[in-house]
Amino acid sequence: MRILIIDDDQELLDLLAFTMKRASIEALTVTEPPPIGMLLRVHQPELIVLDINLGHVSGLDFLAELRRSSTLPVILLTGRSAVEDRIRGLEMGADDYLSKPFDHRELVVRIRTIMRRIHPESAAPPAAPAGRLLQCGPLTLNEAEYTVTNRGQVVDLTLTEYRLLHYLMLRTGTVVPLADILRQIWNDDRGSRSEVYRSTLHRLRQKLGENAETPRLLHTIHGIGAMLKPLPDDSSEYSGLPVMA
Repeated sequence: MRILIIDDDQELLDLLAFTMKRASIEALTVTEPPPIGMLLRVHQPELIVLDINLGHVSGLDFLAELRRSSTLPVILLTGRSAVEDRIRGLEMGADDYLSKPFDHRELVVRIRTIMRRIHPESAAPPAAPAGRLLQCGPLTLNEAEYTVTNRGQVVDLTLTEYRLLHYLMLRTGTVVPLADILRQIWNDDRGSRSEVYRSTLHRLRQKLGENAETPRLLHTIHGIGAMLKPLPDDSSEYSGLPVMA
């Protein structure tokens, strides 16, 4: 496993590099973000740990640039009081965050949790049969290719957005409790990732062209969780069952 850690605190980078080495994680550490092209072609990390405050460089600006060409998982490092920056980062596509100061062991756990999502064959649930498609109204999700289309148009999702949508599509027409979503997608049994969930759901709605006030597909069941279900006028496009390619 190869990750990139970007932080302008060299002492922290040295400590994290030592922590990652002990956890058998290959970590490249830098004090400034590299050019996106070099990052993707040369460094080729599987995950990025990114400090929001990088002195004269904005971590959020780097995240925005990265998201124009890559869905690489990103864990943000933020100041404990930087709530607005944290929310903005999640809305821009970050997958998780840790507030400084943090336990280095927790960062290792967060990294491994995300990597299990990237490599689902190592997770408990068996992989779905190759070539299976899931449909809900105008949405089609291809489990073999990890792609989603909306009325035939490809929807560019991050890994976390894809996993959330996939989890809900497997339960189309059923109210899915928030606790189940947090446990399955974020490995969270305490509800501490609720803010990440809300931001991910918000981004997913935007990418699907949904209006939170009058949703056609992705419904929030207040106080309970979420449900994926098309409105009646989408029923002609929805079979309610997986479609075998």
